[in-house]
Amino acid sequence: MPAALSAPMNMRLYDWGYRAVAEPALNGRSLVCPRGKVIGGSSSINGMIYVRGHAGDYDHWQAQGASGWSYADILPYFKKMETALDGEAGWRGRDGPLHITRSQQSNPLHHAFMRAAFRLGHRIAIMEGGRIVQIGTPREIFHAPSTEYVANFIA
Repeated sequence: MPAALSAPMNMRLYDWGYRAVAEPALNGRSLVCPRGKVIGGSSSINGMIYVRGHAGDYDHWQAQGASGWSYADILPYFKKMETALDGEAGWRGRDGPLHITRSQQSNPLHHAFMRAAFRLGHRIAIMEGGRIVQIGTPREIFHAPSTEYVANFIA
């Protein structure tokens, strides 16, 4: 997450300034709990990653009795909510209210972090069309719901 994204979390103008109760297991420290006090709430001050979930999980729910929850059943709803200019045709929406973009990983610290994680055996799988299309870093982010939904009604 770029350092600039933490700025709104530390500004009373955008953040309510909540803190958790002091925790004995943390040597009495009280952790910061950023909560947005702007249109869009906390999603407007936090970095966000968009992940649909694994197709097999939805199919499993259907098999367990959640009628209408197979991946094939919900795929049209994912597509309706997305505008994703990248991605496999048929699996991504092109004119929905949530704009999803692929992140550009150009920061040398990011690359050093990922190399260290890989050496430790960590992997991240990105799913598209029910199969893995990338092992490595999260690629998709979506813009704050306040930008995508609310801004369309303020004119």
